[in-house]
Amino acid sequence: MNYVGPALRFNNQVDELAFWSSIQGLQFEQQQQGNKEASPANPFHGEDGCFLVKEATKPMGDVVGNNENTNVKKKMIHRNVERQRRHEMATLYSSLRMLLPLEYLKGKRSISDHMNQAVHYIRHQQKKIQELTAKRDDLRRITFHGEIPRRLEPVSCSDVDQECSQEHPHCVILVRPSWVGVEAIIRSSVCCSIQRRLTLSTIVSALTEEGLNVVQCVSTASNELRTHTIHSEVIDLTKGIDMEELQQKLKNLIRSLAND
Repeated sequence: MNYVGPALRFNNQVDELAFWSSIQGLQFEQQQQGNKEASPANPFHGEDGCFLVKEATKPMGDVVGNNENTNVKKKMIHRNVERQRRHEMATLYSSLRMLLPLEYLKGKRSISDHMNQAVHYIRHQQKKIQELTAKRDDLRRITFHGEIPRRLEPVSCSDVDQECSQEHPHCVILVRPSWVGVEAIIRSSVCCSIQRRLTLSTIVSALTEEGLNVVQCVSTASNELRTHTIHSEVIDLTKGIDMEELQQKLKNLIRSLAND
């Protein structure tokens, strides 16, 4: 049996201890390396290794209080906007109600009724405008003998004298177109016998028989002369008015009155 001395046993124990220590150290380094790869960066250190101070989180009560204040402000803004909108709408309704005729508001109290009546009134006005426009266009299309002047100047006595009838120098007639329709001017002496028989109603009746509607009559007297200016509109727009023929008929009327 070989003898093993104490020194040899001590060396073997030292080598074994060093071996196991190295193995444990290697395992510890591998574990630390794995923790670094699996765990995120340290939130308390920056990239340069400096220590970072983390902001203190607000208490939960403060967060809830801020949210409640924000909701209250939003509700107040919404109420103010809605109040302003209702005020403006009430002003518009009042203005619209003032524009409607009374017959459209009779027995109507609610805003919806006023809106419906406003629609009816607008449509009625549009229809009237269309009718008047068509009537104006028809009047413009009426064919007269001679072009209608763009601007009709007042007729003087000399103009009437140019159309004077040679048979009855004390009574002259001038018929010409106007924007209304037809303008007839009858000028006679106050002292002549025809003036006593030639009444305004006789002239109006003669114009009515020719399909004219008398809309205005103006009678003036000066220097022993009396002048009747009669404005008439055409009733049947499909018929044209012959000014010369109408003037001749009025002259024939005067001739018949003179012969009576």
